[in-house]
Amino acid sequence: MSKLIIFWQILSVLQGYAQSEKSDSAKIKIRADYKGIYTGYAQGKFGFAELGYFTSFLSDERHWGFITKYAGAEIKIHQRLLMGFKIGLTAAAMSPTPIGLNLIYYTDFQKGSLVFRPEYGIGIEKIRLTYGYNIRLVNNKFDTINTHMALLAYYFNLKKQKK
Repeated sequence: MSKLIIFWQILSVLQGYAQSEKSDSAKIKIRADYKGIYTGYAQGKFGFAELGYFTSFLSDERHWGFITKYAGAEIKIHQRLLMGFKIGLTAAAMSPTPIGLNLIYYTDFQKGSLVFRPEYGIGIEKIRLTYGYNIRLVNNKFDTINTHMALLAYYFNLKKQKK
C-alpha cells in the first residue's frame, strides 16, 4: 500500500510540470462551428427512423474533439405510429469514440414514456455508429420501445463557420 502511495505522489509531482499555464498550447481553439440536419436509423426489436437539427463544434488539431447538441424526432411505423421527441448531447475528445446522452419522450398519442438513453460508439466527421440503451424513467409498461439498439446517423452540414 505504501508503494502505491509513493508512486501516486511521484506521478502527481511529475504531472504538475507537464504544461505551463502561460503557454498558448494549453488553450483549446475552436476550429469550426457546424449547423445542419441529421438523419439516422435505429434498430433493436423495432426499427426507428430519425430526423433532427444539430449544432456542433470541432476543436483544433492538438486538442482534437467535438461536441454536438441536437433536437429531433424518432418515428416508428411498425404496427402503429410511435414518435419519440428527443434532445441530446454527444461528445468525443482525442479519439473517434463519441459518448452521448439523450432524453426522449415516446408517445403513440394515447400514452407515453420518458426515456434516458446513454450511447457509446464510433464516429468520424459526419457519420456515427453507436450502441444505445434506453432507461425508462416514466411508464415502464410502455412495451413498444427498444431496450438495446444500434444507431447509425449521418450529419448534413448546412452552415459552417470557420474560426
